[in-house]
Amino acid sequence: MENERLLAKIEELMKQRGYSRYRLSQLSGIKQSTLTTMFNKRSTVSIDTLTKISKAFGMKCSEFLSLVEDTPEEHTAKDFPVCEWEALNKDRKHVVVLMMRLLKDEQIETK
Repeated sequence: MENERLLAKIEELMKQRGYSRYRLSQLSGIKQSTLTTMFNKRSTVSIDTLTKISKAFGMKCSEFLSLVEDTPEEHTAKDFPVCEWEALNKDRKHVVVLMMRLLKDEQIETK
């Protein structure tokens, strides 16, 4: 996904809701200086930052990404797990990895 489109959508939502960078900083827990650098230098938005910003707008990361995509139904299923993965603790991530390995092995056996 193009970073510029992410930044443009964040700015659009900020404008719609009347949020300043300071307000977005308060709601997201991201330092205002980090947001300023991100917007001014058009730096890459990390998954962690995107998740926090999505929550500040009152939506899931997948919902935010669907607003950015041209065809949301096509991409949401792909992007959603990345955001959800970040929310898992270490133990749950381990369980998911084990499940994925089992599913992969099962798929290989059925071919």
